[in-house]
Amino acid sequence: MGEREAIIKDLDGEYESLYGVLMSLSDADKTCPMLDGWSVKDILAHIAAWLREGTKALESLARGEQGTAESLDDDVDARNARFVAQWCDASVQEVQTDLHLAKSAFARAMRALPEERFAEGQEARRLVYGEGIDHFSEHGKQIWKWKAREKVGRAVPPGMPREAIG
Repeated sequence: MGEREAIIKDLDGEYESLYGVLMSLSDADKTCPMLDGWSVKDILAHIAAWLREGTKALESLARGEQGTAESLDDDVDARNARFVAQWCDASVQEVQTDLHLAKSAFARAMRALPEERFAEGQEARRLVYGEGIDHFSEHGKQIWKWKAREKVGRAVPPGMPREAIG
């Protein structure tokens, strides 16, 4: 397995971990404020938006252009607020579907780049970790902690053995 496919495998693993906590929550749980006024639904909209930005950046790299998503705007907080506001009237299911589609597009954009673009220190690798792998991990952990603190949702997602979550 090459470096790109190994990184995609890591991306898929972190996405599955995030999805695991989502499966343990009801749609009502996902709309409760949990992080600085954001709900799980808001966090998912935020992640999906950054994945779409990352996809555009990876596609730019594939065309030989600069690909950094952060270069588009210095005010990340304002961008995050806009990303979440765009989905405020959407259902939880619509946001989750968007997240899945954004993640799939991100992986396709990764596969369109040559293997060497994922070597240590390369922009594509930095984008994939920043907008994808580390982002899934960061927010997944926040949701798991909130879930435990507030005692919301099921103990384990349906079909998952209890020992799988430690």
